[in-house]
Amino acid sequence: MAPASTDELSETAQTTESATQNDSILTRRTFGKGAAILAGVSGAGLGFVWFGSSPALAVDDPEEWIANSAEITTHDGSVDAVTFGDPDEIADGDELEDDDNRLIVEWSGFNADTRDATFNVSLAGTDGGDGGTWAGGDETTEQEELATGSETLEGTNGSAAFTWLDVFGESQPVDVAEHTEIELSDFEEDDDGATRVRELEVEIEVVVPDEDELTATQTATATITVTNQEATIEVGGQGTFEIESDEAVEDEEEAEVTDEEK
Repeated sequence: MAPASTDELSETAQTTESATQNDSILTRRTFGKGAAILAGVSGAGLGFVWFGSSPALAVDDPEEWIANSAEITTHDGSVDAVTFGDPDEIADGDELEDDDNRLIVEWSGFNADTRDATFNVSLAGTDGGDGGTWAGGDETTEQEELATGSETLEGTNGSAAFTWLDVFGESQPVDVAEHTEIELSDFEEDDDGATRVRELEVEIEVVVPDEDELTATQTATATITVTNQEATIEVGGQGTFEIESDEAVEDEEEAEVTDEEK
């Protein structure tokens, strides 16, 4: 067979290149219309998978929601309670301000105008912070669900902001001491002037049962810090100084008697 001429080679190359370009265009169009597209926001929110017109659900980054919701009740280094919820007790139905605690949920492609969503909060003790064993005997614990609630998502597409009270019906729904492997003593600090730091991993799960159990999950870290401050007395005047209150302070009558004896 005679070798192909230069013109024939050029024509073949152009045909091949054209076919390749068409395949590339077809691939991109097919991907754009029918294939799975992964959409995510790094750091700021939870990525979700979008399958054409299939429903999608996302929970915004809950780090701030969790961090701002931790409440510690303590006295002299002992801990009476560790809870999560609305620290400022936002009233149900109140219009939320930008600095209010809120969890933002986004959804799209729902098959009905209203869908019920279930919210679950679970937590586990980690080996972060000062570390050490938890009451269960290990340096980490299992995740345990401590609160569940529900809300209605309105519209086939949309987003909504919820408070703890909105979802769970109470301002402080999560009591850490209800975890079977965690006790309040795990957070306590007995030594004056010392601080104890423990770390919890909190998981937020939102499930829409009527959309084939569509689920979005986010995990946040909560650092619990307890400081046992030394008892002090501040005396005002020309200057301010502190007296360590290791001994009982005399009352005024005792002080006068002491001065007369002198």
